[in-house]
Amino acid sequence: MGETSKPGDEELKNYVRKKIEELRSELQYLEELLKILEEGRGVEASVLQASRVDVIAVGDSVVANVIVSQDGLRVILTEALPANHPLITSFLVRILEEQRERGVVETYRINEKRGYVYDIEIKGRINNLVYREIEAAISYVWSSFREKSST
Repeated sequence: MGETSKPGDEELKNYVRKKIEELRSELQYLEELLKILEEGRGVEASVLQASRVDVIAVGDSVVANVIVSQDGLRVILTEALPANHPLITSFLVRILEEQRERGVVETYRINEKRGYVYDIEIKGRINNLVYREIEAAISYVWSSFREKSST
């Protein structure tokens, strides 16, 4: 009888371990964002101007190309991410929602095809601080996904 509860205990332990790791990763992201804010990089409230193309990179890997315009941003991922990934459904969406509630982001759309996110459109008057936050969030989601897929 005691043996039938073992898999449940093991599943619970694995869930708690996984959750702790996710929280550590989120904390690491928040610490990085705080560093950006404390260093004063990107804090000016100026709106990103004109059309230009940027890249979001993690280490030597280009994660996304970003088309910056006066209307907002279009983030084109270099590698599609699963649309149901918890960091996309909760973390990235939460950041975009917070910026929408603040009135910075008018609308956003996470475009997916066959269950994979390939592109994110963000409309609004995006300032450098918000751009850096979105950049850090996308880098974090991508890094976490790559970390988990390589293990």
